[in-house]
Amino acid sequence: MPCVSPYRAEGLHQKALDVSLKAFGEKNVQTSKHYGNLGRLYQSMGDLRKAEEMHKRAICIKEELMGKDDYEVALSIGHLASLDNYDLGEHEKAEELYLRSVGIGLKLFGPAYSGLEYDYRGLIKIYQDTQQFGKSYEWSDRLRQWRNLRDGAHREAQDEERRLVEEAGNGGATSNNNHNSNNVGARVARQAAVGIAADGAAITNAVFYLGAGAAKDVTPRPISLILSDLKVEG
Repeated sequence: MPCVSPYRAEGLHQKALDVSLKAFGEKNVQTSKHYGNLGRLYQSMGDLRKAEEMHKRAICIKEELMGKDDYEVALSIGHLASLDNYDLGEHEKAEELYLRSVGIGLKLFGPAYSGLEYDYRGLIKIYQDTQQFGKSYEWSDRLRQWRNLRDGAHREAQDEERRLVEEAGNGGATSNNNHNSNNVGARVARQAAVGIAADGAAITNAVFYLGAGAAKDVTPRPISLILSDLKVEG
């Protein structure tokens, strides 16, 4: 795979931010995403204080525009939590951020939401590092429950897809009695799609970070950190 210089990437991200600032101004969701992308890049380069500044700017803008419990806010909170946890070793700050991100994820998407896995893993690491083994066990159990829910959601989505295909093959005949079950199936399918899309984003992140880590004078990021960075700014 061709190696991408993180310094060239920095210039491109900065240019994108400059364009967004001129077109939309500071208080804009797209601008906040560019700050977040710069934060993730600086984090991968080891420029941790710049990364922290960028993540905090993204959070501040999103909270002002969309409120404190928006999905976009949770994305940036997760990025800052990862920085505090894996790079800065600031466990108390990271714990607070992860718990807040978990709360938003549960509220908006329910207990099968894909992004919860990375918050749960982050919390488990914190409690293991700080020798809070009771809490580590508690969150490990939550992670196991999450896996069971996700597996069930994927199976239900696949079953619903097969049922819809069969109905289409029979001329699309449905009854009113199936209306509620269709709604449930659609909701499950939507949750599964969110998870699949997020998994694709995780692969994109991993490829980018591994490529950046192979560049000259750049230390590769720990694989645990790469795996923790599910959430992306789009």
